[in-house]
Amino acid sequence: IYQNESVQAMARMLGSFKVLLNNPRFDEIYIKKIQSLDARSVREVANRYLDIKKAKIIVAEPKGSKLLSRTWVMENVLKPKVQISPRISRQKTVVVKTLKSGATLLMKNDYHLPTTAVRAVFLGGLLFENKKNNGISQLLSATMVKGSKKYSATEISREIEMMGGVLRSDVGRNSINLSLDILSRNLLPGLEMLMEVLLNPTFEPHMLESEKTVLMADIDASLDHPMQEAFKKFLKVFYGEHPYGQDLLGNSTVVKSLTSKKLLEYHRQLMNPQNMVISLVG
Repeated sequence: IYQNESVQAMARMLGSFKVLLNNPRFDEIYIKKIQSLDARSVREVANRYLDIKKAKIIVAEPKGSKLLSRTWVMENVLKPKVQISPRISRQKTVVVKTLKSGATLLMKNDYHLPTTAVRAVFLGGLLFENKKNNGISQLLSATMVKGSKKYSATEISREIEMMGGVLRSDVGRNSINLSLDILSRNLLPGLEMLMEVLLNPTFEPHMLESEKTVLMADIDASLDHPMQEAFKKFLKVFYGEHPYGQDLLGNSTVVKSLTSKKLLEYHRQLMNPQNMVISLVG
């Protein structure tokens, strides 16, 4: 369905379906088939093909490592302790709490999958930038997960990966957010890591310089796209001196001048508990 949103994707899809299936409109048949499926049909296919006895399990770990032993694989993969029922219902209500720190906490239970999604969202982004710091939100987002007072960038990446999680940050026109997707059984240590990164980023100079190079390259690359440039010029004329008239990626000259001290000040200004909404679903 989403592939029908652009002429380029539609052309690619039509050609692929014609070559592979001799039917350029196979997507219409496929969607109808999907819509006609019920739970019984899905269970029949799952029972037929998802046989753990036929599975091939591959573990990639350092040579000589005993982190994932055969016993661990047998107990946690071949004989999972958690059984997911297809009939478990989702909690419709959202629990809202205001924490002592001033942060707002939103929680919703959903046991369909053994994972939990966490989002820490702050008012920020392009709306809070000016000509002197245009690009600071993008740079903060890129470097925030690259080291804290307690963990290095490598340690953060390794620990989150070992917990079966993904930790990333993002920035938009009105917000900055830090997201964590993780196996529910590892939620507590995952939350501890998220809060450490959130509250104690160090913005180490060597990491900062590396990310500045990447960001400035992205800014330069955007100049090669006429449609993007035209849209940016439109926004500049339309919004004038309002922050929305600035480039979301930032200004190369400004980005080059940003320092760890400036990022720490910007972080303290925006990413405080009173300005935070944290949501958990899982």
